[in-house]
Amino acid sequence: MLVAQCALAEGASSVVIADTRADRLDIAAALGVPGYVAGNEDAIDVVALCAGGADAIRFAFKAVRPGGAVVAVGLSGAEWIPFDFDGLVVRDIDLIGVLGSVGYWEPAIALIASGQVKAEPLVTRRFPLEQTRDALEALIAPGSLKVLIEP
Repeated sequence: MLVAQCALAEGASSVVIADTRADRLDIAAALGVPGYVAGNEDAIDVVALCAGGADAIRFAFKAVRPGGAVVAVGLSGAEWIPFDFDGLVVRDIDLIGVLGSVGYWEPAIALIASGQVKAEPLVTRRFPLEQTRDALEALIAPGSLKVLIEP
C-alpha cells in the first residue's frame, strides 16, 4: 500500500492493488487505491511485486503487459522460487530488483509529511517492547498490516 501511494504521488496515472486478503483490499480502497480486477492481464505497464511468494510472482508475470516491467520490492524468504523464465524472455519483460536504501528515506519521509502518502492507517496494532512476542504473533492475525513495537 505504501508503494501504491508513492506511485500515485509520483504521477502514475492509474494504480491498483492485488491481494488475497479482503481486509487489506478494504484498507487500500479507503486510501483511494482500488483492487485489481481479474481480466486485466497483459494491461499493466509496471507491476511492483511487494511479496515474494511463488503465487505472487506467477501473478505478477501474468498481469504485466508484454514489454512491461516487474519490479521486485519484497523479499521471498526462500532460497529458490520457480517462475516462467521463458515467458519473461518471449514477452520481453524487464525484471528489476529494488532495495530501498541510502537516498530513499528523505523523499519518502517528505511524501508522508506532506500527506501524499498515509502511513498511519497501515499501523493496525501497537505493542510495548515487553510484548514483542505478542506483536510478532499479531502480524499473522486477520486484519493486521503493520505492527509497531514501541520502547
